[in-house]
Amino acid sequence: MGEQIEFLPPGAVEPPLPVQGGTLANTSGKAIEDMLATFLGQQGYWVKQQELVGRNIYGGRLLADLYLPSLPLAIEVKWQDRRGSIDRVFPYVVENCRKAYPCPVVIVADGAGISPGALEWLRGQVDGRKLLGVYSLPEFFSWALRGVRV
Repeated sequence: MGEQIEFLPPGAVEPPLPVQGGTLANTSGKAIEDMLATFLGQQGYWVKQQELVGRNIYGGRLLADLYLPSLPLAIEVKWQDRRGSIDRVFPYVVENCRKAYPCPVVIVADGAGISPGALEWLRGQVDGRKLLGVYSLPEFFSWALRGVRV
């Protein structure tokens, strides 16, 4: 007879198609950025997402994941839920923090896909001047609730 067609009940939402690899990381990262932007906005901060703040160390466009222009402060969000390539971008992000960002930066790095050694290395790069801190999501919420300081 052919294949059977399955109908959804009225009002049901069809589940999204599975997402693979880097696309899943990008989708998850965007969701975390949106959540943090909303949270910071509720705390009274003006937040711009994917804001052009200059040129990166390679001469390309440098976009801050989150930018608080009144401070000014950039927030880089690095999230990966499964093992992958996230660890490899940390040196690039740190070099941009040191040499390309026009303001201090905070990095929010979280997810089961980040190796403990890479996270330890990243935290060791904090200089308190250009790279102000590296926080997990719970640590960031706690830090921001006490008042974002530059």
